[in-house]
Amino acid sequence: GTSATPRADQGLSLPSSLTTKCHGAFYPTGPSEQCFQFHFPVDLEKESIPTILGGWGGMTHHMSQEECEELAKQLEEEGWHTEKFLQPLQNVEKALKIGLTTLDPPLKTFTFRRIVLVGDAAHPPVPYLGQGAQQGLEDAGTLAMLLKRFCLVPGYPNPSFSLDRVHDALELYNQLRVPRTTEMVQRGKLAGEQQQKRAENKKYNRVREEMIKREIFYNENSNHLFPGVKHDYKEAVLDLLTTYDRKVAEQEQQRLEEARTHQLVSVPEEE
Repeated sequence: GTSATPRADQGLSLPSSLTTKCHGAFYPTGPSEQCFQFHFPVDLEKESIPTILGGWGGMTHHMSQEECEELAKQLEEEGWHTEKFLQPLQNVEKALKIGLTTLDPPLKTFTFRRIVLVGDAAHPPVPYLGQGAQQGLEDAGTLAMLLKRFCLVPGYPNPSFSLDRVHDALELYNQLRVPRTTEMVQRGKLAGEQQQKRAENKKYNRVREEMIKREIFYNENSNHLFPGVKHDYKEAVLDLLTTYDRKVAEQEQQRLEEARTHQLVSVPEEE
């Protein structure tokens, strides 16, 4: 949900509750506004899909107030910090309930003939790395670079677009994006599992809290975020194209050598 309540402190807060077995996230979205999330595990063996789906979706302002006020009262009894975590709930502007899941198993390919999947259609994430939109942008940027390389035909005054080699572009797109996005989705799931474990195990929560503090102290960030933010998709595309060009050149050289060898072997004997 969103709340017109300034953050008591800047940055991201990731609290957890041993009583309700939930964990949350609070972060500023403006000088006088913040966004909050509460994550509750769902046991699909005990609750039917229609029942769960029936409670998902956007809520009216009145419904948002009622739901958030009820949750705030419950968390207050557990000792949650009022200014940091309860005031945003008490001053909610808009809230919604959504279910979060990933593809299991993940897709092995994002292309079918000339159909290409990008973003959440190819690799729906869980929101623990802040990489959902980022991975979609990387998909689009990667695809654009590869289509430009294989499908853009130079011409004056205007270049043209040909699909003759689109299969080469899509094959390299898969080579780059499937392993990259699979890794990020798995990292997000691991981060979520760690957060949920903090809400279920007091000893683990203390240990994990200390680990997070040390990561922030030494690196000014949490270690599990670095693989997402440090990746350069343009560099990855250029590296793969360099490898591709080298392989094509080697294959062409081998073809020429085989052709010369065949010509030598095929020279007819003089009568």
